[in-house]
Amino acid sequence: MEPDRCRKKRSSRRKAGPAFEFISIASSSSIIEPYTEEVRIAIRRQAARSGRQKHLRESASPNQEDSMSITPQLKDSADEKINTPPGIQYARLAIQPSTNGFETMRVIYNFDITALDSFVDVDLAVNAFRLLQDHPTSPAAFLQKGSSSFLAYLPSRYGFKPFLDDAMHCVAARAAQMLGHSTTRTLPSELHMKALRSLYSTTQNDAACPITDIYCATRLLVLYESLGSPDINALAIHNEYGTKLLSQKGPSLDLSRFSRMLFRSQGPHIVISEMYKQDYSMFEAQEWQDFFDRAANMETDVDAHYWWKFFGCVTSLPGILKDARALFFETTLDPFTYSSRSFSILERAKNMYQALNNSHVLYQRSASQPRSLLSLPSSANIESTGRVRLQGFLRYSAMFISRLLATLSLSEVDRAMGEEEAQRVAAETLLVEKMTRNSDPTMAWHLGQRSTLPYSIIRTREEWLPINEPGGSWEELKTFLARRWLLWEDSYHGTVLVEELERVQVEN
Repeated sequence: MEPDRCRKKRSSRRKAGPAFEFISIASSSSIIEPYTEEVRIAIRRQAARSGRQKHLRESASPNQEDSMSITPQLKDSADEKINTPPGIQYARLAIQPSTNGFETMRVIYNFDITALDSFVDVDLAVNAFRLLQDHPTSPAAFLQKGSSSFLAYLPSRYGFKPFLDDAMHCVAARAAQMLGHSTTRTLPSELHMKALRSLYSTTQNDAACPITDIYCATRLLVLYESLGSPDINALAIHNEYGTKLLSQKGPSLDLSRFSRMLFRSQGPHIVISEMYKQDYSMFEAQEWQDFFDRAANMETDVDAHYWWKFFGCVTSLPGILKDARALFFETTLDPFTYSSRSFSILERAKNMYQALNNSHVLYQRSASQPRSLLSLPSSANIESTGRVRLQGFLRYSAMFISRLLATLSLSEVDRAMGEEEAQRVAAETLLVEKMTRNSDPTMAWHLGQRSTLPYSIIRTREEWLPINEPGGSWEELKTFLARRWLLWEDSYHGTVLVEELERVQVEN
C-alpha cells in the first residue's frame, strides 16, 4: 500500500503543472502586499519542488552575500518592471534560477544577448561608439536577433563552463545598462571583473578546457567593451589574446558552425590590425586559404559562403601595403629595380581585386535577388548584415588598390585613372551611408564606422590631381609620389587606427 500511495502522490504532482511557474500579480497591487492564499500555496509548491529553501535562507544572510554573485539582487522598487506584458508584474520569487539558466539570465537582466548580432560585427569600436552617441535614436534601433553570429549558440552552451557563463552575464548587464533596461544592483564592471578572473583561472588551471570555449569568452569580452565607451587597453588585450588562440590553433580549427561564426566575428579586425602593424597577414598562408575554401563549402547560406571567398581575397591587402611602404622608403634604388618592384606590387594588387570582382559576379548569380553589392540602395531593400559586410570588403579594398594605382603606375594616364576610381568609390560609399541613415540605420552605422577612409580620400583630392605632379626628373617624381602616399597613409593611421589599436602606457 505504501508504494501505491507514493506513486499516487508523484502522479498528482505531475498533473499539478510545471515545477517552476511565474506568480503574477495585478499591476494595481503592490509587490510587497500580502499574497493571496492561492499564491502562497503556489510559492510553497515551487520552493518545495526546487529544493532550494536552504539556499534561499543562506543567500538572504547579509554575512554571506557576495556582490560578485552570478545572480545579482533585484531592485526593491515596486514600480520596477521586467519586460512584462501590460498590467502584469512578477513577484521576485519568479526570477529565481530555473532549469533554463540562459532564460533566467535573460529575465534577471531584462535583456537577451542574442539580440546583439549587429554589435558582433564591430571592427572599430571607438568609431562605432561615437556614432551611437551622435545617433538621434536609441541604440535599441541597432538590435538584431537572428542566426548570423555566434550569439545564437549561447543558450545551448549556458551552464557548462562557469567562465563562459560569467562572460555572458557581464555582457547582458552592460547591454541592459546601455539601453536603460537595467533591473539589478550589481554593476556591469563588477561582473566584468568576475568574468576576467574566471577566465584567467581557467587558462591557468584547466589545460583540458576546449579552446573554442575560451575563444568564445574572449569574443564576449570584446563585445562587452563595444557596448559602451571602450577601454582601449582592455579591448586590445582581448583581441590580441583571441588572435593568439587562432594562431596557435591554426587552420586545424574545427569547422563546426559555432567555430566558423566565432572566427567571422574577429577575422576582419585581425586584418585591420595587421595593416596597422604594417605586417603580412597570417591568413595569406596557403593552409589558411584552404581552410577558408573548406569553410565556404560548408555554408548553405549564400552570404555566408561568399563571406569566406571575399575574406580570403582581402587577406592579401596588409602584405601588399607593407611592401609598397617599404618600397617608398627606399631612396637609393635605380629606376629598373624600382620599376620591377612596383610592377610586382601592382600585379598582386590587381590580382587581388580581380579575384574579388570574380567572386562578386558569382555571388550575383547565386543570390536569390541578384543585385550588385555596389548598387545604390532603395528604400524597399533593407540589407542583411551579410551583404553589408560583403560590400565593405569590396568598397574599402577598392579605395586602397585605386590609390596604389595612382601612386605606382608608370603612366601618368594610369595614375590619373586610379585616382579617379578612388574618388568615385569614396564618394559613392559616403552617399550610400547618407541614403541609408533613415531607411536602414544599421547599414549606415556599419558603413559609418569606416567612413574616415573615404573622407580622407575626398579631403586630399587636390593633392592627388595629376596637375600637381612635378615635371622634372624621374627621381623627383618617384620621391613626390612616395611622399604623397606616406602622408596620406600616416594621416589615416593616426586619425583612426592609432585611436583604435594603440595601447595607452599606464605609468606606475
